[in-house]
Amino acid sequence: MEGRSVSVRALSGEVIFARTLPSNTLCDELRQLVAASREQSSETVQLLLNGVLLVRETLTIEGAAFEHGQCADGALEFTAVLEPSLKRFPLERCKRTPGLYVSEVNNHRVTRWDLEGQGSGGRIVVGGFGRGSGLGQLAGPKGLAFDEHGVFYVAEAGNRRVTRWCPREGPGALAGGGQTVVGEARECDRGVGELEEPGGICLGHRGEMYVADVRGHAVSCWNQDFQDACVVAGGRGPGDGLDQLDRPVDVAVDSTGVLYVAELGNDRVTRWKDKTCEVIAGGRGSGDALEQLSSPTAICLQESKDGVSVLVAEAGNHRVSRWTPGMTRCEIVVGGVGSLPELETPSGLCYDATDGSIYVAEAGSNRVTRWMPGATCGTVIAGGNGRGSDLNQLNGPSMMVLVP
Repeated sequence: MEGRSVSVRALSGEVIFARTLPSNTLCDELRQLVAASREQSSETVQLLLNGVLLVRETLTIEGAAFEHGQCADGALEFTAVLEPSLKRFPLERCKRTPGLYVSEVNNHRVTRWDLEGQGSGGRIVVGGFGRGSGLGQLAGPKGLAFDEHGVFYVAEAGNRRVTRWCPREGPGALAGGGQTVVGEARECDRGVGELEEPGGICLGHRGEMYVADVRGHAVSCWNQDFQDACVVAGGRGPGDGLDQLDRPVDVAVDSTGVLYVAELGNDRVTRWKDKTCEVIAGGRGSGDALEQLSSPTAICLQESKDGVSVLVAEAGNHRVSRWTPGMTRCEIVVGGVGSLPELETPSGLCYDATDGSIYVAEAGSNRVTRWMPGATCGTVIAGGNGRGSDLNQLNGPSMMVLVP
């Protein structure tokens, strides 16, 4: 019988095994190949037949046993992939399409918007099928992140989980994936599996994920395969001590791995380095003085040769402030002047290092505005047409991620 070329490769692209197998012994040989691959690589591995990546979400191989499908008469009557723990994820379907991705808490969806400005409307890329935990659904999406493979991560406050997706591009299509990687009582090697209310998320340079747990008053860090986690900030109950957090809503990590946390309950931003905490913004009570913050909701970082500055969206002050290293007073960079002068309850923030522009999501105005450096007025990029679920509207815009 005709032989079949079977290979196993890691997600990095490295081929671990490549063999031609006789069709009449294909099932037995595949079992052996799977077992050997587990010993050779700790990564997720992909199974290929005749050079084609075999993908179907209805089948996984666990160890040496087939859970679905059958092998008869030497024919491969199913497609298969192998993962050490989580279900196989369709990486080949994922891509980072340029645009601004906005989570909508009240529409239970994530939309992508072109950067040219208002007019073309948004495109639903995840969710949009009502609140829930079923196929294609989200509940109260907050933090967003892309990894280097184009996999899209969404923190869902309503479902108390973080899920990963391949954003959908066609009308009526389902986003691929929808796999829970954090929360929903998922267990991991260190037992940090529960989330109370996930908020902001971010990825470190090694692919690790940081998750702000608002009601859990902690930030947890998960390794790249989501099997190992630990608390890296807070976790000692709500409080204003330097080993505590109070309602951490957003997180960011700089290029050196230093963690920054925005705390809604403490009206401050803290920096965590080598388990040492330092207040770098606010922490002087809620107020509108330049030494204070009022209800910080989101942060992003501006890195330069002079250090790391932190941009803070303040819902209570309806402004965006910048806090530079060594300074105890902030600079107001968005809000208060110009033809589009007022921000209304800013709830999300991102920064484009290529041109210095700042994007601000406004929960109160159901829009996203872009502010160029030094500008006294902004440009509406998303929404701005009242609250609703039409494709030119937003409802409860929250956190964002920018793909230039």
